[in-house]
Amino acid sequence: MAALLALLTAVDEGLGALLLGVPGDRWDVVRAAFGIPPDRRLLGVVALGYAVARPPGGSARRPRRPLSEVVHDGRFGVPWDGPAAR
Repeated sequence: MAALLALLTAVDEGLGALLLGVPGDRWDVVRAAFGIPPDRRLLGVVALGYAVARPPGGSARRPRRPLSEVVHDGRFGVPWDGPAAR
């Protein structure tokens, strides 16, 4: 939850952000690079930065599919009709 809040806050502040996992065989390299004490457990890394300005890609130009096509109600293939259906 803390990582999620950090990611959302970063985006709200105009930063690019992502959470990435670190394979176990790379933990020592990451600890050394960032000065993380060896007695601390490494769960993941939150990367922050300013996005490079570039034109939107193809997915940004396509219209979004309706929720009824991508959200399912209880099981796959049963379209969700929204809160009014409850």
